Amino acid sequence: MEIKLTATNVDNIFSICSVELYTINNENVSENYKMVEGLKQDYVFDSTKIEEHSSTIDSLTNQLAGSGSASLLALDKDKDGTKWGQPEDVEKLVALGVANGNFLYANSKDLWHLNPDGVPIILRLEKEKEAKTL
Repeated sequence: MEIKLTATNVDNIFSICSVELYTINNENVSENYKMVEGLKQDYVFDSTKIEEHSSTIDSLTNQLAGSGSASLLALDKDKDGTKWGQPEDVEKLVALGVANGNFLYANSKDLWHLNPDGVPIILRLEKEKEAKTL
């Protein structure tokens, strides 16, 4: 069963996967954690939890309207055109998507101010599909 794209569902997965920055031992950041830049703040995710919830994150990001690239501000609607969340909810989903390999920023954070509205442009990535053996 597919999880519905709602602000509550995004927040639940975000809460499960995110880690408070001050709890991290800097020696293990690259191995155990994924750091993602955000518009309002930067985020840290537990790599194991991102992997455990990868299919849920895929499901949520696949329900967003559009394909290819979009402004962060344009990702607040699902495929049916229904507004599913506020800008802070969209930022959380984008951060989860970047950590999970669904999204990539079109340019570095120091150049976001040059984008329309000064927000990041999000590129949707096609994840490699695992080959199934018969």
